[in-house]
Amino acid sequence: MRLNSAKQIPPRVQNCAQTNRLGSPRIVYEPKGGSLFIFGLLALLLGGSIVGVYIFFYSRIFSWWPSWQAWLVLGVGIVWLCVGLWIILIPLIHPHLRVYLCPKGLIYMRRTCEVIRWDEIEMLSKEIVVDKQTELLCSYTIRRNDGVIFELGYDLPHMERLGGFMERELARQLLPQAIAAFKAGKIQEFADIFVAERGIGLQSARRILHWDELEKIAFDDTSVSLYRKGYSWAWATLSISGMPNIGVLRGIVQYVKREMRERILKEVVPIQSSQMQAYDAGFAISFGKLSLSKAGISVNNNNNEDLLPWDEIASFGVGEDEIIIKRSGLLEEWYTLPAWTISDLAGLRQLVDYALWRQE
Repeated sequence: MRLNSAKQIPPRVQNCAQTNRLGSPRIVYEPKGGSLFIFGLLALLLGGSIVGVYIFFYSRIFSWWPSWQAWLVLGVGIVWLCVGLWIILIPLIHPHLRVYLCPKGLIYMRRTCEVIRWDEIEMLSKEIVVDKQTELLCSYTIRRNDGVIFELGYDLPHMERLGGFMERELARQLLPQAIAAFKAGKIQEFADIFVAERGIGLQSARRILHWDELEKIAFDDTSVSLYRKGYSWAWATLSISGMPNIGVLRGIVQYVKREMRERILKEVVPIQSSQMQAYDAGFAISFGKLSLSKAGISVNNNNNEDLLPWDEIASFGVGEDEIIIKRSGLLEEWYTLPAWTISDLAGLRQLVDYALWRQE
């Protein structure tokens, strides 16, 4: 539930957030227990009714019954009373978990408030199971830098959303030092996957895919796949269940590919480096009917300037006779320009590649 006002936050949670400078709690994650509580009340009502009827009508009805039948009716009533009491009292004996999301960390509250700052997390892993309805359920395990383990179970709602947020925050905290360790030649391990200066590989299979052979690394809800250049099938596919710090792994691979791409661009097109520097400085680079800037591609279409943001560029093709641009998003359009309206086709192609790579 999103917290819209301070009145929705328990006082001790507010004090905990203020004392540890976590910022104001934004969202609370807690199991849905309303229906179970109602069932407990119904069980108490049913059990109380059975016991009450037994006592009130004992002399007129149940005293004539065989003793085992009379005791059976009373026993059923007592069982329902115990079930109702157990359902209602268990939250007091064993309080359910509440997790409060704050700008600078989490408050993990059961009986007491435990603070988990983003900069104190050293490991985050995701566990995946399939329930009887073949739906994916996920839980998360957090290890704080003092060794304390926290479990966020399947019963918490919107775990995928919370998990994605935690992965991004953890990557923001740990990625700089992970990249520094990588540059220093240290091997980074993520369960069976390891990342080294030579490439990315699998410890169990004792094989490695060199960086210049890696086409891409793809993540989905349940697995991570490594693709080798020139092959349509995955070089390796592994379950992400139990794999620590997925966001950090993704960040290191993106860093390596960005560094390799930048090195190749500088080696292959040294003449265009001035255009790339001008682009990085925020200038618009003109190629006749087209101009490129950090905002996107501007197309001069019948004396009207159409700006196509980079995140809406689905494809950009430079042919011998024409330029074809496909725009996606809310507006899906095609733009076609004659090649003779472009002043430098090779430079345009290279700068578009560079700009698109910068968006990754």
